[in-house]
Amino acid sequence: MIAGDGVQTEIVQENTPGNNQFVNRNAANVIAVVLANAAGTNILTATGTTTVVAGGAWKHVLASWNLATSVFQLYIEDVNDTPTITVITNDTIDWANVTANWFIFNDPRSSYIADLWFDPTTFNDLSVTAFRRKFITAGLAPVFLGASGQLPTGTSPMMFLTGPFGSWNTNKGTGGNFTTSAGALQAAASNPP
Repeated sequence: MIAGDGVQTEIVQENTPGNNQFVNRNAANVIAVVLANAAGTNILTATGTTTVVAGGAWKHVLASWNLATSVFQLYIEDVNDTPTITVITNDTIDWANVTANWFIFNDPRSSYIADLWFDPTTFNDLSVTAFRRKFITAGLAPVFLGASGQLPTGTSPMMFLTGPFGSWNTNKGTGGNFTTSAGALQAAASNPP
C-alpha cells in the first residue's frame, strides 16, 4: 500500500450486476474477503485482523477456504491472521465470469501488486508450513511459482499474473487475459523482497 489508509481499496473485485464479490483492504486497513453464489448471496464473508497500511512495505498475503468444512485461512507475512468469519455457507462460489467481469486493483493510486496466483479448484491447507513455503520463504521473500504458476500444486491455476509491468495483465494461468481499462500499467518504486 502506498496511500489511501482508511479508505477501502479493492484488490480483486467482481463487476457483475447483482454480485458483490471482492478481496480488499477495507476502511479499517485489514484484508476482507466476500464471495457469493450465482444468485448473488454472500456465502463467505471474512475479515482479517492485521493492519496493512501505507509505508508498511510489501506484504505477502495467502488465503484459502473450504466451504464444505467451514474453513477459511488467512496468512499475512507467513503468520496466521486469525480472521473473523461472519458468513460461511456450504454452497458454490460463482466463478463463471472471473476474467470477463473481474477487476484487479481498480485504484492503482493507492497500491501496487506483484504476483497474483488464484486457483479456485482445490483447498490448500495453509496451516501446513511446507505448503506455505511453496509461496513464501522463511525469510518472507516470495517464491518463484513457475512460468505458468504450476509449481505449488503441479498444475497451472486459473489466474497467474506476474512478470514485467508491461505484460503483467497477460494471464499465465489457464483463464483469459485481462485488459487495462483505465490508464496504463506502471512499475512500482520497489520490488518485493
